[in-house]
Amino acid sequence: MNRVAYESLCERILKRTEVFMDVLTQEEGISREFQMDWKEFFLEMKYVFQNYKELKNAAENCLIRLLIETDLINMTAVLKDSLRVSLAHFLEMLFRESQHLNEDELGFGVIVQNEARYLPEWIEYHKLIGVSRFFIYNNESSDNIEEVLEPYITEGTVTYYNWPGQAQQQIVYDHIINNYQNEVRLMGFLDADEFLLPLGEQSVLEILDDIFKKDTHVAGVGMNWLLFGSSGFEKEPEGLVIRNFLRCSEPNFDKNKFVKLICDPRQVLYPSSPHLIRYKESYYSVNEDGDRLNTFYNNLGPEGCKKLQINHYYTKSMEYWEKKKLKGGSAFYGKNTRNWGKFIVNDRNEMEDRRILKYADSVESALREKGFIA
Repeated sequence: MNRVAYESLCERILKRTEVFMDVLTQEEGISREFQMDWKEFFLEMKYVFQNYKELKNAAENCLIRLLIETDLINMTAVLKDSLRVSLAHFLEMLFRESQHLNEDELGFGVIVQNEARYLPEWIEYHKLIGVSRFFIYNNESSDNIEEVLEPYITEGTVTYYNWPGQAQQQIVYDHIINNYQNEVRLMGFLDADEFLLPLGEQSVLEILDDIFKKDTHVAGVGMNWLLFGSSGFEKEPEGLVIRNFLRCSEPNFDKNKFVKLICDPRQVLYPSSPHLIRYKESYYSVNEDGDRLNTFYNNLGPEGCKKLQINHYYTKSMEYWEKKKLKGGSAFYGKNTRNWGKFIVNDRNEMEDRRILKYADSVESALREKGFIA
């Protein structure tokens, strides 16, 4: 929950609390109508704060006292005092939790290996489109990743972990959900070679909010890949990824059916793969048109994405493929299954897509300010 939503909720709770306290201080008995109003109020708070253990317990304690009380018309003074204490405790815990809230609307989680060369661009680009928190897990890198990330860690933009072991991607995603679900309003899971591109005039958050508003049971939005090839580079070029690699597959290329997700982390049971999330009962993911997704892919057809697109720079250059992809592990499977055959299949350069270039100058300026480029 972000701070704006928290403050709005607090205001609503305090107004309702004034009504409750007025009734509790009256001499006459507490009516059945009041008891039901109280029950509904705490059920709502239990739902809103379902992941806040102490608040949930406080709400349940109040409900238990109401449900076991048989004399609804003439509640005793002791019960009144108990209810008053429970409400005070509930509000105390609510305000205590405010210490952990922040103004982050959108966060991204990622597990990386030897991506220090590319991470600053990935971070600065996504900051431009509205991502304000990054949860970066270093999986046995041998490059200077900690040195590169130090300024972002210091300023609080990056939460960083050293996270060794094979096949750790799903475990890392679980860790992010379990530990940071209340620190951002929305959470996305992308790889370091994936850049989310908003299409049209709306921002990423505006697009996402419009999709979420269509159905209260929507807890995630799936965004399709557009696979980018080597653009003819054999050697790893200097400069930005988003400037260098402009050639891509046609939208209906089979691999572009895969989606990555941005979700409401408080409604997640667990991520079952990099492309699929299991939610709490009655919640689900949709595509950018609001159609329900029950699997890890979305069939776009020849027109491609209309609102949100993930530029997937999978192959980059032949040199990069040889140094990084052939020698690295797999964050999800553990064992590396990449070979030159996969490079040939995925080195798609049939068409050009330059839409992301409108961000290139600003990304370079941010990187120059932090000393990453001259």
